[in-house]
Amino acid sequence: MLSKKVLVLVAVLLLAIAGTSYAGTEAGMMELGLQGSYYQTKIDDEDFKFYLGMFNVGYFLTPQIQIGALGLMGGNINGETQTIYSFAGDFRYNFSYDKAQTVVPYLGIQAGFGGTSNGTSESAFAYGAMGGIKFFVTERASLNFGVNWVRTTIGDTDVDMFSGTVGVSFYFGK
Repeated sequence: MLSKKVLVLVAVLLLAIAGTSYAGTEAGMMELGLQGSYYQTKIDDEDFKFYLGMFNVGYFLTPQIQIGALGLMGGNINGETQTIYSFAGDFRYNFSYDKAQTVVPYLGIQAGFGGTSNGTSESAFAYGAMGGIKFFVTERASLNFGVNWVRTTIGDTDVDMFSGTVGVSFYFGK
């Protein structure tokens, strides 16, 4: 596992070169993103912590409005082998108003289903919100930092999950 110092150094270097590129999103373009995330939540007064890998595919209706789908898969909850999965549709608004812009904040909502498996399978409806910043390192690639909130029900308990995400996106088309 990479140390925190190495991750911070890589992020600073990528941000340093971000000033030489711009956000070139246009209507009709596609985004393919990959993120890593660390979640923590509390269920029935017990803390749960786990790592997730996420992907998203988005289509730009305008340079600002994006619709898409996202999925995640993870496991190893509190040291126990367990699989977590979720698939959702999402809507994002990118605050991109100028092609010369290198930093693009975004807000979004999501809805879908998710579940867990540890010998027994459970799935439920899930919904949430997200926000973050895309740092364009080239016209067709961005380094992304975000936050994600998801609410679902496990058994009879409503569960709120919060995470920080770090990832990269690539842009295709037009």
